[in-house]
Amino acid sequence: MVLLQAGEKLIMQDVATHEKNGKGTLILTNHRLVFEQTTGMISKKTNTTMNYSLSVIQEVRTEGILFKQVCVEYSNDGAIFCHKFKGLAHAQWVPAIKSAIQNRSA
Repeated sequence: MVLLQAGEKLIMQDVATHEKNGKGTLILTNHRLVFEQTTGMISKKTNTTMNYSLSVIQEVRTEGILFKQVCVEYSNDGAIFCHKFKGLAHAQWVPAIKSAIQNRSA
C-alpha cells in the first residue's frame, strides 16, 4: 500500500492489469494516481511503477469495444504518454479520476 502524504486521502483502489507492467493495484488519491506492480508467486512483492500528480494528467477515457480498458494520458516534458489498464470498472474509474482532477484544480 502506498504511503499517503500529509493532507492526502484515498479515493479508490482496485486490482488492475497494466498493458506493460502486468498485474498490480491502481490507487487514486485526491493528489495523485499510483500503480503498484505485484510480482512473485509465493513471496509477493510490490514495486511502484507509476506515481503521477493529478496535475500532469491530460485526459482519461475508456478504450475498446469488447474488452474495455481505462486510458490515462499524461504530459511529460511536452510529450503525451498513455497508460492503459484492464480489469477495472471503467464506468467508475473514469469519472472518479476526472472528478479528482477537477477538485484538485478548483
